[in-house]
Amino acid sequence: MVINEKYSYGDFTDQSLVDVPAEEFNDTDIVGSCFYQQDEPDSKVFPPSMKGVTFRRCNLDNVEIPSPAVGPNGNVVITEGPDACCIKRIMVEPLTPGAVHDDADYQCGAVDWIVDGDNLPIEPMDKDRFIREGRSQKPEDIPAHHIIQETMTKAEYDALTDDDWKAEAKKGNKPLKGKHQWFKAVPEVVGDDGETVVVRGKAWLHRGQKAEVS
Repeated sequence: MVINEKYSYGDFTDQSLVDVPAEEFNDTDIVGSCFYQQDEPDSKVFPPSMKGVTFRRCNLDNVEIPSPAVGPNGNVVITEGPDACCIKRIMVEPLTPGAVHDDADYQCGAVDWIVDGDNLPIEPMDKDRFIREGRSQKPEDIPAHHIIQETMTKAEYDALTDDDWKAEAKKGNKPLKGKHQWFKAVPEVVGDDGETVVVRGKAWLHRGQKAEVS
């Protein structure tokens, strides 16, 4: 085992190392470092041509490990035993701007949730706190006003197709046309007065459930 001295035992939270030469990583073990990317599952952090790297006791939450993932030159993430790494997909429960968060169960504001491959919530990160506070751990109980909502002009909305929204979501949920909110999937229309359109992101709704329009 050749320990990568430069990238072991360090904090690289929210950093991108994509442009670093792959030779700085190849055929080494990276031990005890944090590469966590906040609220961005499947983030590309390492150079795509990196190979032969083994991660031990690292925080790789929201990090995508480049291929190859198997074979003699594969990049390996230890997931069991004392050298196990963290490899969860995590997103922060979004809060509608300006909403009054006075729910008895949600006075603490935003919460980190473990999400599935579609970025839909599975369970809260801090389950023990939820249990202590008597809060529901069910994704369907996330209040509707915690779901991202945005108002845009009718012309802006009409210029966008479902494929536009889906394409942006795959790129990392960046907003279209300079919009300040981030949508995780094709949004639903919750208001249309002919001049403006109100859309609400659907990723934090329970599967198949529609939010009540407030």
